[in-house]
Amino acid sequence: KASKKKYYPAKKSKDGSWSASASISDFGTSGTYKVLVYVKGANGKYRKLKESVKIQVADITGGETKVKKKSASTSYFYVSDIEYKGVVSSVEVTVWPKANKKAKYTYKASKRWNGEYRALLDITNHRGLHGAYGYKVTVTAKNGIEKELLRGEFQLGDADAQETELYAI
Repeated sequence: KASKKKYYPAKKSKDGSWSASASISDFGTSGTYKVLVYVKGANGKYRKLKESVKIQVADITGGETKVKKKSASTSYFYVSDIEYKGVVSSVEVTVWPKANKKAKYTYKASKRWNGEYRALLDITNHRGLHGAYGYKVTVTAKNGIEKELLRGEFQLGDADAQETELYAI
């Protein structure tokens, strides 16, 4: 995995202290971040000021799915039990027929009163193909962390919509 580095300028406050803000969305992943502080001297050279500081950013985990048929051409896709200490800003469900992966479509799921997310799938977005479908669920946190949380298969169309396989990423 390649290391991403980004430099943030610090600002001096009235009390003489310095501070800088870094946006986690610049990196997009959870885990441990190492922060190094450098000072630019009058001679234009940089030197490391202190030992590094480590900051832990929470991961997005959990998640369960279910699919319920609404009509001959539509089904509800539910995502529940997402575990995250921060604020989830969006849940997207990408769906494709196993017979034609080019008929892929991404749905935005909306949060419901009970905390689960729901997207309305429409078979017309997938060239009207019935049968086995694949899906992936991507969750984005307010701080910019994005994670492909779930992936699996289900039936869409003629037969009642039902989940056939599920696994966490």
